[in-house]
Amino acid sequence: MRKILLAIAVVLAALLGIAAYFALNLDSVVHSRIERTGSRIAGVPVTVGSVEISLARGTATITDLAVANPPGFSDEPAIRFDEISASIRVVSGVITEVYAGRPSIRVEGEPRRTNLDVLRGNAAPDSASDNTATAGTGTGTGAATGSTGGEQDRTDAGVDDEESSDTYEIERVEISEASVLVDLEGMNEPEQLEIDELVFTDLSGTRSRITRQILRQLTDDVMAAVERRVVEAAGEAAREEIEKRADELKEKARSKLEELLQGN
Repeated sequence: MRKILLAIAVVLAALLGIAAYFALNLDSVVHSRIERTGSRIAGVPVTVGSVEISLARGTATITDLAVANPPGFSDEPAIRFDEISASIRVVSGVITEVYAGRPSIRVEGEPRRTNLDVLRGNAAPDSASDNTATAGTGTGTGAATGSTGGEQDRTDAGVDDEESSDTYEIERVEISEASVLVDLEGMNEPEQLEIDELVFTDLSGTRSRITRQILRQLTDDVMAAVERRVVEAAGEAAREEIEKRADELKEKARSKLEELLQGN
């Protein structure tokens, strides 16, 4: 009996040791997972400045998250968040809200193939299992589809977390006051756009699936806003040209009338 109790005590001590390790190193574990998963999904380096998680308060803060531009574009990050905050129900693990204010986003390249188009393509589902997810809904035109997984989570053992069966839920993602620099070929000069709010709701799935959902919805909605602005700019240019032509015709008519009056 004593041997059994001793064995149980050893197992409990080991489990407590593992739990203590992850509790003490949770920030660095999450930091590493964000960079690894984000980089794989986006197809470009994703870097994070710091991660701070408080299980007692049920909060998490990520600073200086940057998504690099794909090859062939500028050296500036395509997407940068100074700070992202999240509220978590610790018992259930549900993330109730993710908030990010004033991110910087660049849209560059050819109108038919921008850097965001490349990132969106990189984040496209690449397996049949990706089609079985619960999708979130964005406020823009491009709500994307993700999926839940069904495999064992062995990321820390060196196995890609695409195989992870751990699923997560995010009730709401809000991105406010996004600053979008549009610098497309053919433009006389870059133009700055402001997007007041982007909201995605009811996201669920593995880390990989949720990352795909967010990246695809974000790029979809930003590109939709850019396209709307391009149409508006084209309309403004057309109106200016019409007004210019109208002024020219008025001037010609006035000159002709003066010639006729002088002839009389």
